[in-house]
Amino acid sequence: MDSIKVRALLETISAGRLAKAAEALGYTPSGMSRMIAALEKELGLTLLLRDRSGVAPTAACRDLLPAFRGLLAADDAAEEAVRQVQGLSAGRLTVGAAYSRFYPLLSKAIADFSRQHPGVNVEFIEGTSSDLAHAVADHQADFCIISKRLGDFDWQLLLDDELIALVPKNHPLAAKPYMLAEDFLSEPFITIYPSQETDNSRFFAKHGIRPPEGYGTADVLAAVHMVEAGLGLTLVNGILVAQIQDVQVEKKPLLPAASVPIGVAVTKEATRSPAAEAFCRAFFARQRVIQA
Repeated sequence: MDSIKVRALLETISAGRLAKAAEALGYTPSGMSRMIAALEKELGLTLLLRDRSGVAPTAACRDLLPAFRGLLAADDAAEEAVRQVQGLSAGRLTVGAAYSRFYPLLSKAIADFSRQHPGVNVEFIEGTSSDLAHAVADHQADFCIISKRLGDFDWQLLLDDELIALVPKNHPLAAKPYMLAEDFLSEPFITIYPSQETDNSRFFAKHGIRPPEGYGTADVLAAVHMVEAGLGLTLVNGILVAQIQDVQVEKKPLLPAASVPIGVAVTKEATRSPAAEAFCRAFFARQRVIQA
C-alpha cells in the first residue's frame, strides 16, 4: 500500500474538502482525486463519500483509519531513522500532558532534548487524558502524560494520585471529614471539560452517580474559584491541590479513595520514532534529576 496515497486520503478526511487537502500537500485537486481513486481500486473499497458539502469517510474507511495511521507512523519512523543514519537532525515530535503539574518537568525535558536534537520540531499539546490517549494510539502524538487508559500504546506508571472534593467554606458538607459519592447528588456540580470523558466523569460512571447539572469550564482554576463563590462542588486531582493557593475552599478526601494512576503513554516500540525514543530517555533522565 502506497503511503503517499494513504497520506492524501487522511489529509482529505481531515480537511473535509479535496481542494483544501490538495493545497496543503502541494498537489492539484485532480491529482489528489486520482491518488484516492487508485487507492480505492487497490483495496476494492469505496473510502470517501462525496457531495457538495465536501467529503467524509465511509464506514469501511473509518474501520481502516487506525491501520492507515499506523502505516504512516511506521513510514515516518523509517524516514527519520534514515535521516539519523545519514547524520541529519530533523523530524517532528508531539508531546503532551493532561495535568499542569507536569508542565515544568515536560518543558525541561523538551529543553534537554532540543539541545541534543535542535533540528527536531517539538509541539506541546494539552487535553484530557482520554483525548491524549486517543492521540497517541492514532499516532497524532508521541508521548503524553495521562491517567491510565487502555489503548494501542505503551504505558508506564509515574505515580498514584487520587481525586479530592472541593467544597465552599461554611457549606454544611464542609464539616464532614470526607465525602461519599452520593454527597454529590445534593448540590450542583461544576464540571471540568463538560461532555468529555475525564477522571471525574469516570468516577461518577463507576458509582452510577449523575450529579445535578451546575456550571462547566475547561479550566481547573476557574472551577476552583466557582466553588469559592458558592456555585457548587467539584473534584480535582490531588496533584493539582498544591497549586490551589489563597482560595477559600475546603479540600475533602473521598471515601473510599478514588485512585487515579498517572503515567506516560508513548507510541509502541515497534512504531516508535527515533525522536520519540530519544525524548523518552531525556524525560526519564530529567525526572531522575528532579527526584534526586
